[in-house]
Amino acid sequence: MARPVCIAVRKDGEPCRAPAVPGGERCWVHDEAWADRAREGRALGAVKAGKLRSLEGKRKRLDTPRALAGFMSTLVHDALEGKVDADLARTIGYLVAVQTKVVEQARQSDVERMLAEVRALTADARRRA
Repeated sequence: MARPVCIAVRKDGEPCRAPAVPGGERCWVHDEAWADRAREGRALGAVKAGKLRSLEGKRKRLDTPRALAGFMSTLVHDALEGKVDADLARTIGYLVAVQTKVVEQARQSDVERMLAEVRALTADARRRA
C-alpha cells in the first residue's frame, strides 16, 4: 500500500506531494505538530551550508598525488584545530580517496596510451629499416 501524500500546497502554488507523516495528512514540513522539528532541520541545513561556503575560494587543483597529499595534510590539521567540522572532514576525506583513484586511473591510462604509441612508432621504424 502506498504511503499517503501531503495535502498541503507549496509556496509556488503546486501540490506538495511529499510523503505524509505517519497518521497525518501533511508532510513533516507542513504538519503543525512537526513545525519545531522542521525549523531545527532548516537551521541545521543552514549551518552545514555555511560550513561548506567557508571552503569556497580554497579550491585547489587536486589532479596529482602530490596535490592530493598536500590537501589532505591541510585538512587533517584544520580538523584537529577545529577549523573544519569533523563530519565535513570525514566526507572530504572520502571524496579525496575517490579522487585519488580517479587520478591513478587517468595516469595509468596515459601510460598505456603512450606505451601503445611507442610500440607503434617502433614497429613502423622496423618496417622502414
